[in-house]
Amino acid sequence: MATRLDRLLVILDTGSTPVTRKAAAKQLGEIQKLHPHELPNLLGRVFVYLRSKNWDTRVAAAHAIQAIAENVPEWNPDGLKIKPEEYCALENVNLDGKLRFEDFDINTVLERGEKLLGSAGEEYDFEDTILSGMSRSETIAHQRQQLKKKLGFGGNMDLGFDSMLDDEDLVTTNNVGDGGGSKKVMSQLSTESAADIVASQIAAISSDGQMSSREKNRAKRKAKSLAKQRSKENENRSFDTGEGPAEKKQRRTQSVLVEQPSEDGKIMIDNVSDGTMSMDELDEWPFEAFCVELCGELFNPSWEIRHGASSALREIVKLHGNSAGKTRDTPSMKMIDVNTEWLEDVALKLLCVFALDRFGDYVSDEVVAPVHETCAQTLGTVLHHMPKGSVIKVLSVLIKLQTQEKHWQVRHGGLLGLKYMLAVRKDMAIELLPDTIPWILKGFQDGDDDVRAVAAAALLPVAEDLGSHFQDEIPNMLTILWDILLELDDLTASTNSVMMLLSSLITITTNSNDLPAMTELNELVPRLWPFFRHNISSVRLSSLKTLDILIDSSKNTSWLSTILAEQMRHLYQRIILEESNEIRSMACEVWLKVLKAVPIHFLQQTVNWHAPTWFRLLIHPPNIPIDYSLLTYQNNSGGGQKSKGKNETTAEQYYVANINVAMDQTTQDSLIFTARITAARAIGNLFAIFTQDATKQTLMFLLTAIETFIASSSGSKILVSALVLHEWARACPNLQCPPTVVETLHRVLSNQIVYDELLYLHQRLQIDSQALVNAFAENGLDILRGATVDSYTLDMSNVIAGSLYNESCKSLPASALPMIQSRQRQLTTTIETFQNDYQKLHIRVLSSVAGSLIALNRLTEKLNPIIHPIMDSVKKEENTKLQKRTAIALAQLLTLCKNRTPCPNAKIVKNLCTFVCSDPNHTPPLILDDMKRLDVDSALPLSSTDAGPSTLEEIPKCGTTLGILTLQRKQKEALRNTASRRGKLTRNNSSNTTSRSGSNQSAKEMGVTAALLKEIESDEANASLVVQRLGGTTALSTCAERMGEELPIILPALWDTCCNYVINTVKMSTDQVHNEAELKQIINSLQVLEATVLALHQSLKKQTKSLLPHLLNCFNYPYTSIRHMASRCFGVLSKVITTETMEIVLTKVVDVLKQSENVMCRQGAIEAIIHIIENLGMDILPYIVLLIVPVLGRMSDHSEEIRLMATNCFATLVQLMPLEASIPDPPNMSDFLIKKKEDERHFLDQLLDGSKLDKFSIPVPIKCELRKYQQIILH
Repeated sequence: MATRLDRLLVILDTGSTPVTRKAAAKQLGEIQKLHPHELPNLLGRVFVYLRSKNWDTRVAAAHAIQAIAENVPEWNPDGLKIKPEEYCALENVNLDGKLRFEDFDINTVLERGEKLLGSAGEEYDFEDTILSGMSRSETIAHQRQQLKKKLGFGGNMDLGFDSMLDDEDLVTTNNVGDGGGSKKVMSQLSTESAADIVASQIAAISSDGQMSSREKNRAKRKAKSLAKQRSKENENRSFDTGEGPAEKKQRRTQSVLVEQPSEDGKIMIDNVSDGTMSMDELDEWPFEAFCVELCGELFNPSWEIRHGASSALREIVKLHGNSAGKTRDTPSMKMIDVNTEWLEDVALKLLCVFALDRFGDYVSDEVVAPVHETCAQTLGTVLHHMPKGSVIKVLSVLIKLQTQEKHWQVRHGGLLGLKYMLAVRKDMAIELLPDTIPWILKGFQDGDDDVRAVAAAALLPVAEDLGSHFQDEIPNMLTILWDILLELDDLTASTNSVMMLLSSLITITTNSNDLPAMTELNELVPRLWPFFRHNISSVRLSSLKTLDILIDSSKNTSWLSTILAEQMRHLYQRIILEESNEIRSMACEVWLKVLKAVPIHFLQQTVNWHAPTWFRLLIHPPNIPIDYSLLTYQNNSGGGQKSKGKNETTAEQYYVANINVAMDQTTQDSLIFTARITAARAIGNLFAIFTQDATKQTLMFLLTAIETFIASSSGSKILVSALVLHEWARACPNLQCPPTVVETLHRVLSNQIVYDELLYLHQRLQIDSQALVNAFAENGLDILRGATVDSYTLDMSNVIAGSLYNESCKSLPASALPMIQSRQRQLTTTIETFQNDYQKLHIRVLSSVAGSLIALNRLTEKLNPIIHPIMDSVKKEENTKLQKRTAIALAQLLTLCKNRTPCPNAKIVKNLCTFVCSDPNHTPPLILDDMKRLDVDSALPLSSTDAGPSTLEEIPKCGTTLGILTLQRKQKEALRNTASRRGKLTRNNSSNTTSRSGSNQSAKEMGVTAALLKEIESDEANASLVVQRLGGTTALSTCAERMGEELPIILPALWDTCCNYVINTVKMSTDQVHNEAELKQIINSLQVLEATVLALHQSLKKQTKSLLPHLLNCFNYPYTSIRHMASRCFGVLSKVITTETMEIVLTKVVDVLKQSENVMCRQGAIEAIIHIIENLGMDILPYIVLLIVPVLGRMSDHSEEIRLMATNCFATLVQLMPLEASIPDPPNMSDFLIKKKEDERHFLDQLLDGSKLDKFSIPVPIKCELRKYQQIILH
């Protein structure tokens, strides 16, 4: 049986999420705390995962090392007490043979050291042991066969592969019989391995001074440990701190009394493991051997191993750097020197990695050097513990790395070291910066863009020190940074770092009143504009943030007025064209700050000139490229500012929200409307600025354009105009909108409009309708009976394609029917398309207009023209962003109408609750026996590994009284996923049963496919119900959020539905009788509760505690649907009021599981537990021990459904068991549950570990001594 340590290591390696892996790492630290004597073995077990090829595994292993180190006490030995004269004799003796700055030459490492790349390349070499002893023909035949297997040409098929390659192509460059002795000869002549270089440095140092034999042996062992190359098969290691030869370790034991025999006068004593360990028993630092191993791994040819070693070393030094290198036999006066020597040794080895590591990968256009970065972080932790003198020595080596003109990787690594040095040793910033600034400035102008990026990032931690002590350097830095912007383009990656440093320095400059730099901003800021359209999103965001900081930091914004027009054009253009919501929102925020920062008369000039262009961009058709004359761009190469003309030839085309044909229609729709909503916000706030203008001239100019748009027949114009007015009203709460605009909005709600966007469909409708009429006329039938039609309406076309067609076809000969039927199908398709597109656009237009009237507080005398489009949008709108805006408008409307007579709120809430409960796949009906399908949109995710039935017929059907709906849905979803993975969910596979592949499928498999395809078609037919349910849920949750504590006052009908009805109807007695209407209302009330409870105000959430006993009583109802909804409510309430819900679950629901006589109650209880587990996720950890034993008991239930659900719960809980031990009890957990938790944990420990069984005393005396295994069996 796997131990807890084994299970934790498995999670460390294969955990599904970083959170799970980190929790396992924390548990490993708890093991170290409980078993301190096992530190070497524990480090050895984790060491394997530091060498993993998987990035997440290495990161988790580093977290485990950190957790282990946190539970190791600080090593601080007293040392030897020696006389001062003996101490003087030892001053110049290097006891450990470590690297020293006085004897270290980084140039030697650069010249002679072998470069560290991604790997040594051995994984691509042939196995010489296999080829040795073979003749040339046998070698060629073997290689040919292996190559065929790798390329997938195995088997007996003759595909002409042998003719592709000649024998010469398969001959190795080395002689087969030489045993690989000539391998890598050339590389060895010119370079030495990094480990050998470091070992030679240590050997040179160790030759100085007189050393004892013991000291020489220690130095040799350490040098050998650094130089040797380790194989990956050497996985399980133990890092001892002992000094003697490798011999079998003796575990510490202690004598204890054990169970006594029956004979008098005998006392039995046994030796057991002693889990205690004192730091006084060690001779050297507990991590010494492990760190020696890690330092050696820093020079491994594989970059993954180097990365893992540096990560682990970073965590150890961060926590125990002050203890490193100290031994018990070190003189007490030399303790600090020994620690400094150890730190210097590690620092020099890290610097060697900077010099030799050449591995780099690329994410987007930016280099990622994981070994450099991690080693730089490790160097930062080392520098944190170093004395100032040693830090200066490290700085001197880092500066030498900057002189390497041929290798940009070396300069890159050196600057990373400088970056973390300045970040960690801010106390030395004044001393370090004079020597550092010249080299960082040189890095700004480096030919490699990645070096420039690190150079810019290096100064960010000390920007404040620059402003306080090196103000003379800032103008030069700013000049260089502004000039760098002229050299950057779409392929440069340093833009982000340059922007961040630039904004930081500008902030410092502004605070220090450096006015000359500010007066040039009108010339410098335009250099940012090209980066608004950079290909990398982080660069676009950084440029906007830089401009944002400039505006916030400027005490005098006169520079902004001189470039206002083009600045606003660039910002508005970014809002329209941007696809990222974060960047679009940032551009809008900068736009709003610009509006507030400049005088209004400058805005008037800009708006009068450019507002028409902004409106054209706002209403631009999304699928048509934007006219170049509407756009502007800045060229830093000297072309200056200009607009793109129509005749300009360019390969790039711009669309609203940067949509492309590869996106699905839903994604395009979402991006387009998000861009339009944000642009409407920008224009609406522009209206708000001019509302404060006394002349109102510009405001009337803008309102004239908006009023013209509203009065048009274009749906897009009306829609965006309504959005602008809505945002204007939000920016000015007490806005008095001109009556003419309000009247125009009211006319839109009452008039029937044929939208310009649908004219092509209207023309298609005229053509197809007339074509069908002409087809009948050609056969002698006048279906219009002599009437003349100038224009076919949608209703008239429906009549022609419906009743008139059916009546007239009876009089036609059979030969004329095919053509007539074809034209009728064409007309029907056109009608359906026209109806769908018109309804979609019409709902969006009317709901936006109604929303703007609500925001303006200009309601009509009769509310139906406003309520109807709002409710239609909630019910039918598929775009979630527009649906959310409609929900906000509806919440505002309900608030405005709370005191209105008659008040429509109750009716609106009733309709919303109906929407929420309209989907039978989500809200099950009371009677289930006649249901054809139940694969609902379940809230539970299903593990793909769940075993289940192989056909729909094998899935147990839920009846009205018995069954578990959650189980049925999970099994159907598992079956669907399995069929989808096998490629069965295609119509071709279901219909083409005569094909060769289809003929091999069993009839059973084809039955599954046909049934599942039928269910998919049903899903498509029910898509409108899903939209309706989601819309109702969004509306109710939005009302709950915005009304807060006043929800029961403003919407008492909603509060009664989701809370009071359940409390008043579901009584505590089990013999109550309800009619069918009441039972259905209970289901609906529970559904509304589930939809709204997460959005309730905190004070209202606490009141839901009173629902828990009534939900528990729902398990007594003989209706599967009621039990199912009560279980789902338990799940969602466990997230809202966790402590109160779990108190009921652990004291009441668990008891229901034990009711062997009532299978329905047990079904409801186990279903509630699975919902609670899924909803709480990792928050279930404190309660696992209390749940796992009751669930374990239900795995042997006589009901198959309960057994399956209990097995599912148990599998989930067991996976989380290793993470439970260190989780503290919830603060409000009762004493009863705490005691019960201890008892359950004790039981589980005995169940999983036989050595922890309670002692059992035999009541009858026996005259023998039981053996150990007999005692275990007896206990």
